[in-house]
Amino acid sequence: MELVEHCNLKGIPMSSDLSYLMSLDVPNKLELIGVLWDSIDAQGEVVPVSESLIAELDRRKAAVTQQPETLIPLAQVLQRLGRDHAA
Repeated sequence: MELVEHCNLKGIPMSSDLSYLMSLDVPNKLELIGVLWDSIDAQGEVVPVSESLIAELDRRKAAVTQQPETLIPLAQVLQRLGRDHAA
């Protein structure tokens, strides 16, 4: 991805990089977010999860367990978003 070339923070003042990144259009910002997210995953470090997030996930899991008919298949969600299943 060509955006990665512009994300090298070494040797360039942070304000220059930040200005550049803030000037990106939305599709490029989203692509950059994806690249950053993938790089975090690739490092294999454990991301801390707060107790409140764990509690919320437990609450949602319990709600789905009690009412599984409320689930929407991924293909249907993607269709509603205007994307095909391969996305």
